[in-house]
Amino acid sequence: MHTLEDIRREYDRLDRICSVDTSKIVLKLSNAQKRLGSFSYKPGFPRGVMTITISRKVLNNEELFLDTIRHEYAHAVVFMRHPFSRHAHDKVWKAVCREVGCTPKATVKDDALRKRTEESAKYKIICQRCGAVTYYQRAGKIVQTLQKESSRRGIFRKASAITCRRCGGREFSLFVLK
Repeated sequence: MHTLEDIRREYDRLDRICSVDTSKIVLKLSNAQKRLGSFSYKPGFPRGVMTITISRKVLNNEELFLDTIRHEYAHAVVFMRHPFSRHAHDKVWKAVCREVGCTPKATVKDDALRKRTEESAKYKIICQRCGAVTYYQRAGKIVQTLQKESSRRGIFRKASAITCRRCGGREFSLFVLK
């Protein structure tokens, strides 16, 4: 199992490759289930604070661990090179990903991770148009909207404010799993 010290060692190695200094970045572990990692900057006096947070669930998977910590490192490097510019997952960020050796994608397809997400989900939403299935851990805005706009006849819900990411459909089935 990896530790924060392992992350710091990898970041020190990458600092030499990228000619930056990330030693002041605060590293944290989280219990996040959906998000594998995040980079944030909080302005403050005299200097702001950069933080990288890594989910504990990637610590036991070598490939996922390295890809995740390098992904977040790439966000930090982009921020250091282009302060206060919004690059998210654009071509500038992708170029840094290639520089540090991680997959230049916003999300990772990991079957084991997907299976754990499905098993722990409380809600399942299916698009009636294309059949896309999405799992949710919490009753967030999408689930709440579908619950409010439900028809009296059953599980089919038309949602005027929600569209399927895949096909643009507006009719869904909502299932409460737990």
